[in-house]
Amino acid sequence: MNSTAQWYARLARLLPGLKFDIDAIAVTSWPWRTVATVTWKDRFALPDGSTGPNQGVHEFELRWVGKIFS
Repeated sequence: MNSTAQWYARLARLLPGLKFDIDAIAVTSWPWRTVATVTWKDRFALPDGSTGPNQGVHEFELRWVGKIFS
């Protein structure tokens, strides 16, 4: 399991019932260097029964390196 998957697995243990709502996805630039931006909101229950929300933006770059793997 990679570090990102481990992080999300831990998050699911700490905040069971965590739900994400995607507000928008924007994709720009050229296919070999694509930039994607995702805006989101989440909601969750804490161990004491109270609830909480967050919101955020993730931006990442997808690069095509021109290699084919089989």
